[in-house]
Amino acid sequence: MEEIKSGKKMIPLNRFVALLNQQTAQLFYYYVNNCRISLLCLYKYQVTGRPAEGWRFDRWEGDHEGDVYIERFTISSDATVTAVFRDDIETGTVTDIDGNEYKTVVIGDVEWMAENLRVTHYRDGSEIFHAASRAQWRDDTYDGKTKTGKGAYSVQPHEDIEGLDSQEDVMRAYGKLYNGFAVEDSRGLCPDGWEVSSSWPALDRVAARYHDPWQRDEIDIDTMFNSNMLKSRRQIDSPYGEPWSTDEHPRWESHDLHFGIDNYGFNAVPGGMRSFGGRFRFVGESGLWWDNVRSGWDEHQMYYYRLSYNEGLSSGSSYGLYMRKGLSVRCPRDAH
Repeated sequence: MEEIKSGKKMIPLNRFVALLNQQTAQLFYYYVNNCRISLLCLYKYQVTGRPAEGWRFDRWEGDHEGDVYIERFTISSDATVTAVFRDDIETGTVTDIDGNEYKTVVIGDVEWMAENLRVTHYRDGSEIFHAASRAQWRDDTYDGKTKTGKGAYSVQPHEDIEGLDSQEDVMRAYGKLYNGFAVEDSRGLCPDGWEVSSSWPALDRVAARYHDPWQRDEIDIDTMFNSNMLKSRRQIDSPYGEPWSTDEHPRWESHDLHFGIDNYGFNAVPGGMRSFGGRFRFVGESGLWWDNVRSGWDEHQMYYYRLSYNEGLSSGSSYGLYMRKGLSVRCPRDAH
């Protein structure tokens, strides 16, 4: 396994010297967001080591305080730092029962699909109900008297998404949206050997430094950008430039501070969600994925995981969403 070191960079308080090997990565800096109006904070900088395609950030070396494995940190005095990158992203493929092939990536001890699920049949070959209309999604997937539901999927109408010309285009870009009953169905939504499981917190611990969404006031400024490591680089006005800076789907909406880094090849895309009333929302803005665990707050809810274009902090839920809603699905399995 080859290791490349970017070289040492002097970062004075009042200027920034970018002498990094451009083929390996780039260093970027920002004023600390909550210090822009304070003279005391004027010369604090956010420094980011961004890997080139096929590489991932590993650690910082040198005059660095704090967690050396977090890609972005704050600096407020002269320092010499070295960004270390690796090219050991382990990838593969998996095919579902419909013949759809998905790229996969190993993150920690888990192999993940690197694309959103788009299957139309359960693992045993039985068909998943396609609730195309609002009425079908609202009325035909849930019995209010017995409070039971049946699995269903949907695809957002392409007419609602500028730049996509067919349902097939939407599916290829963002996958399908499944309700929680499809996720929980014993016939199996994922390919053989793969399951929608409770692996999201483990993914966060490895790649995005998970934080409890109820404790945002306690989050350190140096660690609040790390879910960007999981987002696809495809984004309007991405600082990576072409081909990542694009208006074409799939892509994230533009933001002046938060942008996809895709440090591990997870390629998270913002497929949005469908409400239990049948309305589609947030495509291009947020990605929401089911976690196959019922909420401890309400037995009709299931935990989920969310990334948004205007936040760098992942927001795994402490309470869950109603299973009648439609979210994206990623299938993991044990990598060993």
